[in-house]
Amino acid sequence: MLKADRRWLTADRSTAEVLRMTRYILRRIILLVPTLFGVTLLVFFMIRLAPGTILDQMVGAGEGRLSPEAKAKALAYYGLDKPVAVQYALWMGRLFQGDMGNSWRSGRPITQEMLGAMPFTLELAIVSTILALLAGLPLGVVSAVYRNGPIDFVSRIFAILGLSFPLYWLAIMLILISSTWFHWLPPIRFTTLIQNPWQNLQQMIMPVISLALTFMPIVMRMTRSSVLEVMSQDYVRTARSKGLVGRVVLYKHCLRNALIPVVAVVGMQIGYLLGGTVIIEQIFAMPGMGWLLYRGVTQRDYATVQATTLVFAVGFVLINLIVDVMYSYIDPRIHYT
Repeated sequence: MLKADRRWLTADRSTAEVLRMTRYILRRIILLVPTLFGVTLLVFFMIRLAPGTILDQMVGAGEGRLSPEAKAKALAYYGLDKPVAVQYALWMGRLFQGDMGNSWRSGRPITQEMLGAMPFTLELAIVSTILALLAGLPLGVVSAVYRNGPIDFVSRIFAILGLSFPLYWLAIMLILISSTWFHWLPPIRFTTLIQNPWQNLQQMIMPVISLALTFMPIVMRMTRSSVLEVMSQDYVRTARSKGLVGRVVLYKHCLRNALIPVVAVVGMQIGYLLGGTVIIEQIFAMPGMGWLLYRGVTQRDYATVQATTLVFAVGFVLINLIVDVMYSYIDPRIHYT
């Protein structure tokens, strides 16, 4: 009877925790609405602070001279003849209907352009993150276990160098080293992983390494600091005094508790990694979301800039929500309120 009561209490506790987590996720999703609303305001009005419009870009690019009448008609065609507040209201109305509009430059639907560009950016961000975690987590743990030893010294120097070099410099150096020393450059025409896996691998190897080299040192240093902090706790010293093997203490008592701040930092860095794809995609001429955003900014294609930035913002917020939910799986003591 006692065992049955304990099972009932455990099940009841688990159900309550699931309900609390569900309410927490729903609240975060509701808070997503004002966050994205603020993003739309910032993006919509800040892009219009840049000098020039798409008409100025066209005329400046030598696509013809516009008479005052033709310019007025063109402004009306793009909706730029209306007050900025009215333009924002019209854009939001279309957005609520699921219409992100057409690119002012190409005339194609922006959703269609993003669907073609998104696989490259997602693959770049996901593979870079996996590579950075596979290298950074073990290096951080080993560096903490062998503190102030040769391995720790080399790992910290490597991490400092990785944090010191700018992302664009690392990417350019990889291109120079590959072309000068190995006489090899990736194929120019980009293909998806499904179309041609081997060619896709050749195209992605240098962009992925560039992003991973800037992400991995952060993971390594945070893992090292977190593991060192946990290893100094009383319960770890108690476990060692009981005669437990060092590996058991490390894997069973240290790592799980040390992962919480690491996961938080990783979640934030993945968001920043999405911003880094803008630079990488320009250097390696990748037709991804970053390239789409950069093209929209330089060509004053307001509709493209607004849509791509909104997608990046949604991705950043969702990543942080996933990270918050992961806390309870890493540490069951965490309760959502």
